[in-house]
Amino acid sequence: MQQIYKYNKEDYDDKAINKNGDLFVDFIRECEVGFNKENHPFFANYFFANNSTINLLKKCFDITEPTDFGMDGDFDFDKNIEINKHNKKELVFGIGQGANEDEPLLIVEDNSVWDGVVILKYIPDHNDEELDPIESIGVGSKVKV
Repeated sequence: MQQIYKYNKEDYDDKAINKNGDLFVDFIRECEVGFNKENHPFFANYFFANNSTINLLKKCFDITEPTDFGMDGDFDFDKNIEINKHNKKELVFGIGQGANEDEPLLIVEDNSVWDGVVILKYIPDHNDEELDPIESIGVGSKVKV
């Protein structure tokens, strides 16, 4: 299950804020709400975007140490954890899910995704024997990492 959302990168300044004063992450939260409405009762648990879009998302967070955002296009979580053990920068695998802050919205860098496009997906956990969707939805704002 996936939804494609478009935005205009030129609408955001160097701090990822648009002319209405909204952070880019607020746009992502709105997309999450839309995803849940379109695919009820499921919520997006993966965020796919290119490097440029992920850098825009990264600007929404108060980061004090060198940090990378998002797993490489191969979104094998265990493989990325192993890679992260040898990385000099901390890797942020995901952000709090707008539908449930206890669930992550996993970030996957996929440079085949065009600028100005984000793709939200619901991918069942391969360890789950049955689907367990979360039905609540919500919208977040600036988050501190």
